[in-house]
Amino acid sequence: MSRQKTNEILALYRKDEKSAFKLLFDTYYIPLVLFANKIIHNEHSSEDIVQETLISF
Repeated sequence: MSRQKTNEILALYRKDEKSAFKLLFDTYYIPLVLFANKIIHNEHSSEDIVQETLISF
């Protein structure tokens, strides 16, 4: 994940582009689940945590 891609996603999000959330989800979901799973050691809970976090946006 490059900083440029992150900035592009944030720019779309700020413009309230509907595609921004899908792009954000597609880009960060798996890495965030893997990160959460390293901490809590439960894949199902890690998926739930990441989904709930992303939905809060």
